[in-house]
Formats: sequence, C-alpha cells, structure tokens
Amino acid sequence: MKKMLILTFMLHAAIFSVAQNADSLFQRRNKAIKQPVSQTMKPKNIIKNQPLQELLPDLVITRASISKTSTGYIVNYTITNTGTAPVKVNINGIRLFGRVKDNGLEMSSSYIKLLQEGALLNPGGIIDNQFTISSSVLNTLANGIQYKYYLTVDHINDIPELNETNNTFEINFRYGY
Repeated sequence: MKKMLILTFMLHAAIFSVAQNADSLFQRRNKAIKQPVSQTMKPKNIIKNQPLQELLPDLVITRASISKTSTGYIVNYTITNTGTAPVKVNINGIRLFGRVKDNGLEMSSSYIKLLQEGALLNPGGIIDNQFTISSSVLNTLANGIQYKYYLTVDHINDIPELNETNNTFEINFRYGY
C-alpha cells in the first residue's frame, strides 16, 4: 500500500510538471502571437540584398527629330520599353501625342495610334517610325520662327509604368525657309 501511495504521488507530480510546462509553453506561444509586428518587411533581392523592382513597363521616347521635305515636315521617332515587363496594349492602344507650343501656349496638336489593342511590346522592344506633321498644324506657324515640338507617348497615363514622368521628348525646329 505504501508503494502504491508513493507511485501515485510520483505519477501526480509528473502529470503536474508536464501540465505546468505545457501551460507555460501555451502562454509563450499566445504572447508571441499577440505581439505587434514592429516593421513591415519588404521582399529583398537575395543576390543583391536590395528591394525587388516592380515589374512594369516604361515607355520612353529615346530619339526624335523633325526633317523638312518637299511635301512637309516629317517627325522621326524611336520609343523604347525600358521597363521590366511587357506593355499589354489596352483598348486605347499606345498613342503618340505631338504638339507645337509657342510662349507656353499650345498652338496645335495631333494624335497617332502606334499599337492596336492586344499588341505586346516586350522590355527592350522598340517602335521606330515616322509621321508627317499635318498641314492644319503647319498652317498655324509663322515662317522663320523657332518652335518647340513636344512628343508624348501614353499622354493620358492609362498604361501603368515604372516612371510616368519620362514620356515627353522636346524637339526644337525652325518653320519655313
């Protein structure tokens, strides 16, 4: 009987000890869960230990010029997707907006639709083309005067890009003569 009492006492002590450890472990676990996160973690580039760059296109006019021909003025341009993702062309297409400004006033403009809905312009992809400035635009200009012609790709900013501020290219040209 004495042995049984000792064994029962030892069994109760062991159960009590296990229960205390489990309760302590449970409290630590709940405390860890309830603690607020002190800072938001941003994903890091494992190789360079830098924040990951967002995957978006970036349309940039990398070259543009105006040439006088026997039939008018031609704008030559190159647009490059310098971003990290392709441009998925929506219903508006990719549009080029050209305009002449004089003393800060917009005198005339024209729109050119470059790519149709559903087209894709991959990173590093280029659009290299030209168009003729319409006679209605040229009729607003005075001979011999220096003008600024502005080309803007995605002028309504409906294509999400890495940089929305690098879409305009300025060309100086003299009209006439």
